[in-house]
Amino acid sequence: MFQIFSSGARFRVVLAAIVLLPFGLTVHASPDLKELADDPYWLALLHMEPRSAGSSVSFVDDRDFFLANDGQSNAYAELQATLEAFQKQPEIRCKYVARWQWLEVVGSQYLPKVDPECRDYDTWRAKMNTHKVVLVFASSYLNSPSSMYGHTFLRLDAPDMENNSPLLSYALNFGAIVNESDNGMLYAFRGLIGGYPGQFSSQAYYEKVKEYSRIDNRDLWEYHLNLNSDEIDKMLAHIWELNFVNFDYYFFDENCSLRLLELLDVARPGHNLGQKFPVVAVPIDTVRAVQDAGMIDDVHYRASNATRQGFQNDRLTVNGRKLTQQLVSDEMILTSNAYRSESVEQRQTIVEVAYNHLKSLQDKTAGRDEVIAKRRYALLKERHALAVQKSMQKLRIPVPIAPDQGHETRVWGVRVGEVDGEVFVDLDARIAYHDLLDNLAGYSPSSTLAMGRLVLRAQKRESLSIEAFELINIMSLTSGNQLHQPLSWQVNSGGQRIRSGESDAWSSFVNGGVGHTYDLSNDLKGYGLIRAQVEYSDLYDDHWDMAAGATFGLLFQSSRHNLTASLTHWEFASSRERQQFKLGYQYAIEKNVGVRVEWTQTREDGDGYRELSLSARHYF
Repeated sequence: MFQIFSSGARFRVVLAAIVLLPFGLTVHASPDLKELADDPYWLALLHMEPRSAGSSVSFVDDRDFFLANDGQSNAYAELQATLEAFQKQPEIRCKYVARWQWLEVVGSQYLPKVDPECRDYDTWRAKMNTHKVVLVFASSYLNSPSSMYGHTFLRLDAPDMENNSPLLSYALNFGAIVNESDNGMLYAFRGLIGGYPGQFSSQAYYEKVKEYSRIDNRDLWEYHLNLNSDEIDKMLAHIWELNFVNFDYYFFDENCSLRLLELLDVARPGHNLGQKFPVVAVPIDTVRAVQDAGMIDDVHYRASNATRQGFQNDRLTVNGRKLTQQLVSDEMILTSNAYRSESVEQRQTIVEVAYNHLKSLQDKTAGRDEVIAKRRYALLKERHALAVQKSMQKLRIPVPIAPDQGHETRVWGVRVGEVDGEVFVDLDARIAYHDLLDNLAGYSPSSTLAMGRLVLRAQKRESLSIEAFELINIMSLTSGNQLHQPLSWQVNSGGQRIRSGESDAWSSFVNGGVGHTYDLSNDLKGYGLIRAQVEYSDLYDDHWDMAAGATFGLLFQSSRHNLTASLTHWEFASSRERQQFKLGYQYAIEKNVGVRVEWTQTREDGDGYRELSLSARHYF
């Protein structure tokens, strides 16, 4: 069993019961109940944060979870109501198993002598048969607002899982309950303001792997936790209490990751993991918090289908790639001379790449496409025939740097530069997460996901002012191959100072674009985007202006050196034109320290200005 109270505290509770109960004093009057009600473990069971005033409000937003009328905001009243319910309705302990287990240790004198049998819980607990708990991190998925920063959930393994497939384990997930009719924009908006309830749910792990790894093409990182059997039992008892219980769901703080930390706080008290993220709970930061608490023993990498296919595709010859492209639309290519003339090893890879691509397409259609099923069957027979000729070597995917080993998600920097000969100093800060020039290790390549960036500028001729603010900046520059050409896209919203002749003013903007990215070499990509922008500024006659434009750029990324170059042209509805060339380079001194050089040349309606800067950046 677990120990919450010191021996002195337990003695005071027992002494109070012995001395006061014979005189008719009820449980409600015991002053030691207030001490129990302030216990961090009791507050953890109620999903409350300790406050100096002794009161808090639970994150649970479901009235049915509480026994006291004001139990959501009054831990003492909820403890009183719990003890009263256990006395009058002992069977209710089967609904609140974790509360009962805790009170058995710290306040057994207040519990009834009978211990009701909880068949439903015992059956469920035996079915879960959990021996090991694994924290799973699914890499970021920019096409889903709730998963842009990644996603975490738990895998519950049985004792013999090392000999059997972990795909048969249970996965415990916390997520928003979304209306099927909600589109992406409404989903994002309601997720930001807490418009959805969130609940815990469980399903087979192979279903999560199918969802994330096969359909969304997201790598999975499995962090094995060192919870012992008692800690696992406490956590599962509390999970039982949360069955069908609603929480408010917010993308950036009260999300999947924060709820899982609260479960770990119940399993192993003392680390207060949930209290470390009062503002933003970025999933990978919560993984780091678990790592720092010493709760992770081992890390396993599960490559997504896209990662595996990309690695296999790199092993193909130019002719092999052409054949795979033909095979996914015509299985008769298997009988062609061009295919038969390839080596057995190359044919095995050709068939494997084409087969896995068709499997991905079939997953997205829920297996209803009969044409794809027919082609997959033909490739399956060919794969078997080739295996008879020569055993195919097991595919070994190189393990990248784990996400928790990447740079921290917040950053501040000091920038020194000059604009048209005038020196300036900037303070640059960003809440989260990563941009194209940041240290690449542990992050998805060719992507930007930055939120809450603020730049303050000091110049000799004026006082400290806001130079730029970026609400959110998302850019996905994923290149494709002969089988798949994903769209590259970008969305940016915020404000900045713009200069026009002798004047400058604040401009708020929203812009976006779509296009394609192409591999020019192993580390170099080229891309093009068609874009649109809306601006609001006092510089314009009607304040509002709209523009259409295009951006063409280059991106070089390596372990320490990252370089971007882009040229953008805008045509405004007011007949103005703007061209902007940007060049950026960052050298990663170490994981959380970098030096960045930026050069911007802007020209608008014949006027132009140039800005050059050098900055030091620290990630924390």
